[in-house]
Amino acid sequence: GAVPTSRTVAGLDLSADRNAAALRAALGLWTPIANETLGSASGSRTYDITGYRFVRITVAARSNRNGTLDTIRLRFNGDTGSNYSTNTTPLLTYVGAFDIAGEYTNTDRSGYVVIQFGYMAGSWLTGTVMGTGPSSTATTAANSISNGFAWKGATSAAPTSIEVYTAIGQFVAGSSFLVEGRV
Repeated sequence: GAVPTSRTVAGLDLSADRNAAALRAALGLWTPIANETLGSASGSRTYDITGYRFVRITVAARSNRNGTLDTIRLRFNGDTGSNYSTNTTPLLTYVGAFDIAGEYTNTDRSGYVVIQFGYMAGSWLTGTVMGTGPSSTATTAANSISNGFAWKGATSAAPTSIEVYTAIGQFVAGSSFLVEGRV
């Protein structure tokens, strides 16, 4: 058989030098925005998501809230108005995304959460939260759920930042956050 003479992948000419970002864009792969592991406790992380239509955040974390659960919450563009809904709840000032175990439990129980959303100009931003949160003690049930959420502020402004924060405590040292986007 003949050897192909084309040097293209997904329409990208490979005969010239290309960087990883150009190849990711041509193949429609996720682009890393941030990848961090906390060196000390933090109650909030904010990420610049300007220009991305789709964003995925993977969190492996627990809270320093003493002996109970804490909730991961989300906000877009610093919007503190009643513009968020989780699973068709009345509008609140945040997305109540997922419950994670507190630090002072009888074992090291971290939750694993994947937050994904997409943005279309002029409409509500919608997304899902999926994950597993081991129980905070040996006598309580595990948290393994999927939630839907929406932000109505996207009807007038594209998302440029997302804040991921805890309701009461702080994310403990060692908690990790991987933020990825697609255009």
